[in-house]
Amino acid sequence: MSDIVPTILKAAGINAPEVVDGIKQAPIEGTSFA
Repeated sequence: MSDIVPTILKAAGINAPEVVDGIKQAPIEGTSFA
């Protein structure tokens, strides 16, 4: 289940945000299926 977000982000060609509303985000776990 944790591989879905990395796969979607890679397919969309975007990186995960480092900061959202001034809050530093934890690294995304998992590996892209792509």
